[in-house]
Amino acid sequence: MTGSENQIYLSRGKKIYGPFSEEQIQQFEISGELEKYSWICRNREVGWKPTVPPPSSLPPLPTADLKKSQPNKTHQKPLALCYSRDQVLSGELKNMNSTGCAFLQVQPPQSTLPLLTVGLKVRVNILNLDSSQTETIDASIQAFKKIKGSWEYQLTWRKSDQSA
Repeated sequence: MTGSENQIYLSRGKKIYGPFSEEQIQQFEISGELEKYSWICRNREVGWKPTVPPPSSLPPLPTADLKKSQPNKTHQKPLALCYSRDQVLSGELKNMNSTGCAFLQVQPPQSTLPLLTVGLKVRVNILNLDSSQTETIDASIQAFKKIKGSWEYQLTWRKSDQSA
């Protein structure tokens, strides 16, 4: 190995520092100085690596036992974005089944007329707060009615094979 192959470089932001020897890098590790750098290159053929490796795993999700220990927690209605080419509405889904649901627009409408019309093809992004899962579904508007100042749209759907 030649002397240039033993050279170690450090990087922070867009700046490169070095070359350093292995002994200098060990001193940086002991003193905590190495934490000031984001990247290290010990071997030009291998390239840059992060100075601090990422965590080995994400924290665990709550277990079923934890959910059982919270009996007063009510199931939340899925939240959704319902959108067409021209409109984006946020709301809650009610009466969900395999063929459709009711979409209740949450924000007050700016118009006395509905923003979505019968027969309109829409896409619905659903967030289930109980499971923290999302799903995208293609749907069409079958009917609508005004309930307490907000519009409720009846949707029929099929699962989307493509993302929005």
